[in-house]
Amino acid sequence: MAASLFSTADRPERDHLWGFYNCRDLLLLKSGRAIARSLKEYLQNAGIPTLAGAHHKFTDGGEGVTAVQIIGASCADVHTWPEFGTVVVRCFACGDKDKEVQKFLASMLSKFRPQDPYEIPDRNIPTSLPDAIPPNWRPLQVPKFADLKQNGTGTHA
Repeated sequence: MAASLFSTADRPERDHLWGFYNCRDLLLLKSGRAIARSLKEYLQNAGIPTLAGAHHKFTDGGEGVTAVQIIGASCADVHTWPEFGTVVVRCFACGDKDKEVQKFLASMLSKFRPQDPYEIPDRNIPTSLPDAIPPNWRPLQVPKFADLKQNGTGTHA
């Protein structure tokens, strides 16, 4: 029997969500064009095709940026809070894209250089690092650019 067009059994959907806290380059967190350009570039370099994108710089009470890319497998977005040194990155991908998503993540970590990066499984994202890290948050290792260049996969060998 043929699979239903609406079946996801053969194409798992994964929503990857990361919080980058205490980012070092606060000026970058205010630059909509730079973030949008990096988002598109890093997705494409990771082997994730991009279809369209947009960004918006907020001016009413904060200086943050939101950038989004529609990708062949769903979407990816970045939200910044420069006043807190915080970036949230999300990549929702259908299909088996784990290697591509890991390469994308490594590039984003290298770009924003957070002191405290976490994978956040529960969608409860505070704008600043909480006093007590929830037990289900997973700390991420920030790769060095040289590691990315040598390995070519965006992950440590």
